[in-house]
Amino acid sequence: MLTAAITASLLIPAAASAQAPTAGLNELIAKHARANGVPEALVHRICREESRYQPRVVGGGGAMGLMQIKYTTARGLGYRGSAAGLLDPDTNLTWGVRYLAGAYRMAQGDAKVARVLYGTGY
Repeated sequence: MLTAAITASLLIPAAASAQAPTAGLNELIAKHARANGVPEALVHRICREESRYQPRVVGGGGAMGLMQIKYTTARGLGYRGSAAGLLDPDTNLTWGVRYLAGAYRMAQGDAKVARVLYGTGY
């Protein structure tokens, strides 16, 4: 447990915990939420919890970017770019919100259940 906490603190700097999304990021989140039929608040929750709105964070197991989507997951959804491409906010939201939309549908519109499904790799 302590090892996980130390590892997490190394992946996301303490200063990042206070970061709020920029206006441009808010617009991107709104665009992708609308396009995928997912509540904007749910996308914000994922970005806040997974990366603290830090687009270049690489987490455990190769999870990348704002939504901490894995390269293999994005590829399974049709992404054809490089792993590094997932560090671009628009690209990350394109594939991360698409994946979240699947969890949201599986959860029959229950945002709390969708969050759990997303986090466990449904």
